[in-house]
Amino acid sequence: MRTCITTLILPITLSLLANQSLAENRHASRMLQHMDQDGDELISIEEFRGPGKRNIFDRADLDGDGTVTLTEWQTHFSDIANKHQRSQQDHREEMESRMSAHFAKIDINDDGWVTADEARLAAFHRMDENDDGFISVDEIRPPHRRRDDRQEQYRHNEG
Repeated sequence: MRTCITTLILPITLSLLANQSLAENRHASRMLQHMDQDGDELISIEEFRGPGKRNIFDRADLDGDGTVTLTEWQTHFSDIANKHQRSQQDHREEMESRMSAHFAKIDINDDGWVTADEARLAAFHRMDENDDGFISVDEIRPPHRRRDDRQEQYRHNEG
């Protein structure tokens, strides 16, 4: 039994290691091909480049003098953090606006409170697409489909 398991596991393990090794070799070959300018199959410090068209050093060198000060480094990463934070704030404000608009539609009597009856009526009217006071078989869709339709309608109404 032990021999049988070893006979099965050993080739599988060797195959997995070989596949991983091949992937690593392909990556190494591409990197060498990309950076080895003199064709000696070695990457010298002069040939080595960081990732991307402009690496992090170039982006952080705000005054373009070829050096990065601590202030430039901090400013660069602070700018990145601020852009990310603004993006999150914009998303939060958009969601709050959508929630407020949705709440206003559900609050039928505009008293600032949504009762169970108002929520039920709003759900019914959302499904009654042709506004005939009935929900037909054609108007019954999976919840995610109705949500996609409403989002499209919301975008259309805003524009």
